[in-house]
Amino acid sequence: MMLKKKLISMALAAALVFSMLPVNVFAEASDGAEAEVTAAADEAAPDAVTDEAAPDKVAPAAVTNETATTAASDEAAPVAEEKEKEAIADAPEADKKDLSEEAEDDEFVFDEEAALDFDAFERATSIQSDTEEVVDPKHFFFNLYMFDDEQGNALSRDAKVFNYTFEGETYQFYNLETLRQSILQQNAKGRTVTIQLMLRANQNGLAYAEAPTTPSGQDTKYYQPDFQDPVKSKKLRAYLDYLAKTYSTKECHVDQWIMGNEVNMPSQWNWAGTKDPDLIVSRYVSAYTALYDTVRKYTTKSRVSLCVDHSWQNNDEGRGVPVKDFLEKFNAQVGNRTWCVAYHIYPAIDSEPEIWADMSASANRKLNPNSDAAEFVDGGNLHIMTNYIRSHFGSQHRVMMTEQGVTAAKGREIQAACLAISYLACKYNNMVDCYIYQGHGGYALDGYSKDMWLKLDSNDPGDKAWIESEIARITGKGSLTEFIPTYGKQVDEAKVTAFVTRLYQLCLGRDPDANGLNDWVGQLTSGSKTGAEVAAGFFLSDEIKKQNLSDEQYVETLYQVMMGRASDAGGKADWVKKLKECVGRDGVYLGFANSTEFKNICNSYGISAGSFTPSAYRSKNPNLTQFVYRMYAKALGREAEVAGVEYWCQQIIEGGYTLDEMATRGFFDSTEFKNKGLNDEQYVEVLYQTFFDRASDAGGKADWLNRMHNQNYSRTDVLNGFCGSREFANLKASFGL
Repeated sequence: MMLKKKLISMALAAALVFSMLPVNVFAEASDGAEAEVTAAADEAAPDAVTDEAAPDKVAPAAVTNETATTAASDEAAPVAEEKEKEAIADAPEADKKDLSEEAEDDEFVFDEEAALDFDAFERATSIQSDTEEVVDPKHFFFNLYMFDDEQGNALSRDAKVFNYTFEGETYQFYNLETLRQSILQQNAKGRTVTIQLMLRANQNGLAYAEAPTTPSGQDTKYYQPDFQDPVKSKKLRAYLDYLAKTYSTKECHVDQWIMGNEVNMPSQWNWAGTKDPDLIVSRYVSAYTALYDTVRKYTTKSRVSLCVDHSWQNNDEGRGVPVKDFLEKFNAQVGNRTWCVAYHIYPAIDSEPEIWADMSASANRKLNPNSDAAEFVDGGNLHIMTNYIRSHFGSQHRVMMTEQGVTAAKGREIQAACLAISYLACKYNNMVDCYIYQGHGGYALDGYSKDMWLKLDSNDPGDKAWIESEIARITGKGSLTEFIPTYGKQVDEAKVTAFVTRLYQLCLGRDPDANGLNDWVGQLTSGSKTGAEVAAGFFLSDEIKKQNLSDEQYVETLYQVMMGRASDAGGKADWVKKLKECVGRDGVYLGFANSTEFKNICNSYGISAGSFTPSAYRSKNPNLTQFVYRMYAKALGREAEVAGVEYWCQQIIEGGYTLDEMATRGFFDSTEFKNKGLNDEQYVEVLYQTFFDRASDAGGKADWLNRMHNQNYSRTDVLNGFCGSREFANLKASFGL
């Protein structure tokens, strides 16, 4: 739900209005410009803010009784809260720009050496922020309406038009210095900056052709830009290129770009002209990938997020796509792009902030259970979603809580408890990197709820004890761990630093450099990487490869680092043997990363060992690799080549061949084997060696030959007989297969 905060401020009006006009099309600036942001820039005066009471969220039609008919991600329909209150700022005559004067060429040249080279979210000292700056915010949020001044009504003391060339065509932009100065100000204070891009109704010519016809019963405020139409896409991509180029430097950077608002529930907030789930996703993917790829031209460090609401497994009676389904479809279409999620963590029903309740009063069932059956994910069951993202897509896909409000309609204590549970669920969740509370209008904090908010990041044990006791009193629940499984488990940065320093010293034989240390520590403390993933970054690095370690030296280093001890002779010999038999070094590393000793080391530093997934198929299951390697020796009588072992491991892991199919027709029907020209006695002897791992016994061999010569057994029949034997089953079991 996009909450509204109006700023009647010349500086902010200029800061949030961009324009791109076709060449030679000019218009005179109007006397006012509309601006809307959800967080005030530092320079905005208090009297520039007009708070509009936040419209109440209501239950989705799918979960309400007959009297509740609007969706959870829609604002309540009554009266004028569905209408946006205009914020008009009059500019002094001296500040107005004569847009008919000749535009200058863009003189900004992007310097790759100046490109943003760090993730600001990893440097943030807290995830806590609010739009009213009750606390010192660490994260700053802008809504930016695309092309909102298309008719030339940009207003800024510093605005001027210049020519911008993109893919052979020239466009004209307003260079709004005020926005740049606002971002510079936030950057200098160490705050992250997020910009959410949206397309309003006055720009629906850049939306899908069907979009101007709004869905029945909806008041569409924002539209999905059409990146599938070549003409529209060219203009849209030029606009994105200008933004990304301008705000991707170490000096002036946007740290998170968001395309669209609550895009899984598009009827009101990102209307794409369709209710078809597949079209909703595919149309959004075209917009998201355009933004992602444009940002990546200039920096790899800014995050690019999709914005979704809280409807985890609820489609609002067909008006949208559940978040879980949306992410599955979305991930399948965006390739290897490292997407992030901008999540709106509102209670399932806005008017029912008791997220701890056993049942929703409106829906007559629990909408947010701590189980896979959850229809909605809010602060009471956040780990359901984050665990799913981590396990299905990977922890590199970060979660950003860019919007939440909690109504005070049921009293400040209820508001405070809901807010505290939601925030602490994020604070102790290593998938979450920011939490921005939209504290204006009906969601404003005051009195008790304000006091609670101010204590949530306190290091005072007394404050922590007070929070725990108050939440227990208000909710009637015994412990915060009922909502937050990881409550109280916070990473000690000093210990993490020691863990990373140890890796530098033992793996690379040197002390860490400052940038490298900060990067690895940031990834561990934010939860974007586990202990196993970070250690893999050292053992598989170019730097360690340049040491030209022998297999024996490599294994010894693994023992020292991953187990904290010298090797034992038998264990070391076994690992070296694996390396000689085509298991990759990342596969041997995997064995050490899964060890109890390594988990104990990680626990001693207060971090999660996690897991590691090798990229090479021959390293994913070392036992399988050694079994395939053995097939070459036994069936073909030669040493295996790495490419061949990799091929067969991939075939078996991906299901192209079963293990038995590989061992029979994969090798014995091969041209290489047939070219050996073996007679029947030699053929049977090879089968004994391959499937029984021994020489033949006289009686057994005679029996198989008799079947071939007198009972019409083909070589395939004999081969299948050996493959189906108990001895071969035992042999496979000895490899753990």
